[in-house]
Amino acid sequence: MAGSRRGARARRAGLARPRVEVRWEDLAVEARVLVGQRARPTVLSFYRNALLARHALYQTLPAPPAPGARAPFPPVQLRNC
Repeated sequence: MAGSRRGARARRAGLARPRVEVRWEDLAVEARVLVGQRARPTVLSFYRNALLARHALYQTLPAPPAPGARAPFPPVQLRNC
């Protein structure tokens, strides 16, 4: 609650948070992120992610397909209903 009161007081005083904008030309960024159920911060997902990371480290599980690799089945096109 204290944070919201502080923010409301700053808005009433006309203060804005400082912002920094950085621009780069010809910048490409790649990142590995967790999505779906694996991205949720729960104890179960933490242990599951740790277990999968350990298996990946010791290569005891098959590696995920490389980017751009063909899927073993044709992709399904979803329609908006």
